[in-house]
Amino acid sequence: MELGANIRSMRKQRSMTQKALAQAMNVTVGAVYKWETEKCVPDILSIMELADLFGVSVDVLLGYHLRENGRKELVQRLKTLRREKAGEAALCEAEKALVRYPNSFDVVYQSTELYAAVGIERHEQGQLRRAIELYEHACRLIDQNSDG
Repeated sequence: MELGANIRSMRKQRSMTQKALAQAMNVTVGAVYKWETEKCVPDILSIMELADLFGVSVDVLLGYHLRENGRKELVQRLKTLRREKAGEAALCEAEKALVRYPNSFDVVYQSTELYAAVGIERHEQGQLRRAIELYEHACRLIDQNSDG
């Protein structure tokens, strides 16, 4: 999470001490310290107040980065995750991609490859069964294949 680092960075950019930020937010210095060290997270109203105080949007304060989520970008991300052996994170991305594009050959095929790779690497039958299920679905979509 980037929230704590962002609070600290934005506070320092404005030459504020933790005490000054605490006073501006009507909280204790200890609360600001805990936010910045990520020992706790401010509530949503405090996050909104912090964003307003720092003159940024909530998503910037939280460290959210917009990423391209079109079909081509998802397919490329799935390929990258498979090469990086990202395991559970990769399977989670694959499932999200399959929900968005359930009948896209490229998405189904790359998801299949991920499940097969993780299943083989970990010797997990459930993931191998999911890979087979996805391979069968990809076969039904083969006419969409643009690889030639």
